[in-house]
Amino acid sequence: MKGEAAAIKEVIEITKEGIETINKALNLYNKVLDQIVPWETYEQTVKELDRFRSDYSNESAQLVGEVKTLIKNAEDNCFSETQSIYEWCSLTTWLLKTYLDLFEKCTSKTYEAQRALLVKVLEDGLTKMSAGQSKLEQCSINFNNVAEKLTILNSTLSNDFDTKSSYFQGQVDKIRLETYLRAGSGFVLDPFGAIISYSIVAGFGTVEQTNVDMDSTKGKLKDEVKSIGVLKVQTEETKQFIPLDYLDELRDTISESVNNLIKECDAHQKRHGK
Repeated sequence: MKGEAAAIKEVIEITKEGIETINKALNLYNKVLDQIVPWETYEQTVKELDRFRSDYSNESAQLVGEVKTLIKNAEDNCFSETQSIYEWCSLTTWLLKTYLDLFEKCTSKTYEAQRALLVKVLEDGLTKMSAGQSKLEQCSINFNNVAEKLTILNSTLSNDFDTKSSYFQGQVDKIRLETYLRAGSGFVLDPFGAIISYSIVAGFGTVEQTNVDMDSTKGKLKDEVKSIGVLKVQTEETKQFIPLDYLDELRDTISESVNNLIKECDAHQKRHGK
C-alpha cells in the first residue's frame, strides 16, 4: 500500500502529465497546419498546372481539375477544426489562469475547484483533439488521392506532348495557324516540358513527403489523444486529498507546464484567428 506522501506525489505527476499531454497534442495539430503541409508549394503547383489547361487534352484537363479539387478539400479538412480549437484555446487560457490564481488563496479546499478546472480542460481538449485528428485523417486521404492523380496526370501529359502523338501534332498545327513566328515545336516542348518536370514530378515528390510526415504526426497525435483520455479518467477518479503542505510543491511542479499550454493556445489563436 502506498504511503500518503507517495500517493500525493503521484497525483501531482498525473496533474502535470495531463497538462503536458494536451500541450503536445495541440502542438502536433498546429505542426500539421503550419509546417508539414507546404500549402504555398501546392498552390504554385496548381497555378502552373492551370496556366496551360486550355492546351491539355480533355482527359488531362479533367485530371488537373480533380487535383485542384482534392488539394482544396485537403485544405478544408485540415483547417475546418481551427475555429473550434481557437474557441477552446480561449476558454482553456482563462481556465488555466484561474487554476493558477487559486494557489494564491492558499486553502486546501481550492484543490477540488482546481481538479474540476483541470478535468474540464482535459475533457474539452479530448473532444477537440479527437475531432482535429479525424479531420487530419480525411486530409491525409485527400493527399493520397492527389498523389495517385498526379501519377496518372504525368502519364497523360506525357502522351499529350509526345512529339509522335496526334494530339501534339494537332497543337503544333494550331500554333502554326495562330502565328508563323512560333511554328517551331521547341516552343511547345519548352513550357510543357517544364510543367511536367516541375509541377508533376516535383509536385508528386512533395505530396509523397507530405504523406510520410503526416502519417508520422497523425500516429503521434493519436497516441496523445489516447493519453488525454486515460489521464482525464485518472484525474477524475483520484480521491487523494492534497494537504496545504503540498500545495507549493504542486504549484512549483505544474506552473511551467500550465504556462507552456497557455503559450501554445495563444500561438494557435494568433496564427488562426479570424
